[in-house]
Amino acid sequence: MAAAWLTCVLTGCGAELEQGSEAAADPTPEAVEQAPVASVSITDTYTLAGCTSTSPLTNNSPTYGVSAPPGDFSCDYTLYVPSGAASVTFNTYGGSGSTAHLYVKHEAVPTLSSYDCKGTLGSPSNNNQSCTVNSPAAGTWHVRVYNAGSSQTLNNATLRGNYVTGGGNPNPPTGVLTLGQTVSGLSGAKDSVRYWRVTVPSGQNFLTVRTTGGTGDSDVYVSRDVQPTTSTYENKSNNGGTTESCATYVISPGTYYVMMHGHAAYSGVSITATLEP
Repeated sequence: MAAAWLTCVLTGCGAELEQGSEAAADPTPEAVEQAPVASVSITDTYTLAGCTSTSPLTNNSPTYGVSAPPGDFSCDYTLYVPSGAASVTFNTYGGSGSTAHLYVKHEAVPTLSSYDCKGTLGSPSNNNQSCTVNSPAAGTWHVRVYNAGSSQTLNNATLRGNYVTGGGNPNPPTGVLTLGQTVSGLSGAKDSVRYWRVTVPSGQNFLTVRTTGGTGDSDVYVSRDVQPTTSTYENKSNNGGTTESCATYVISPGTYYVMMHGHAAYSGVSITATLEP
């Protein structure tokens, strides 16, 4: 009987007994002295259902194809912000399937409960979210997109990170667009943006911004007091190519912002702003 039980222990329960062995009943504790069992430590690793990889962003350049499963985050994206930056802004737009929420954190991956900046909703229909940190600390900023939906996957959203230097502009040559003076030799990638600031005095009716020359396709957007985006603006040009004109009615004097957006890649373009009394 003891020999039969030992065979089961060594070969695994359910192993056949050697010929001639008895298998009438299990041995009792009094019949067999149980061998000591060595302690075993079991370690398992659990990961989030969403993406856990990290990819760097290029300043002021779009990253396409951002996705996230229902109720979870996208991959982690990072943007290095140099010392002395005036601000850093992250935004999302486009995509389908669900609603995107933007989370940003300095030197760590953001979560729903731990973040330095959370996106403000621009439009739930196209996932426009924006998150700006003024006077950001230098270093690596992490950004993730959270899928707030419970059943559908967020697909093909676009993410952009943009730090602005102390001069207040993301790309040289940018800055103040002096009335009547032309800035030439402008180029940019598809979906790239650059900004100028124009001061409009009283007694004017229209601020007209024109682009000429070069190749590709660029668009002009104008807004008062705040930088325009492709979805929020007071006026925009409607032509294809790089010959564009945008005449904005001056409701009141003040600061107007001009954005050049790369509808496609462009190069060799010039821009001029003029006033009409």
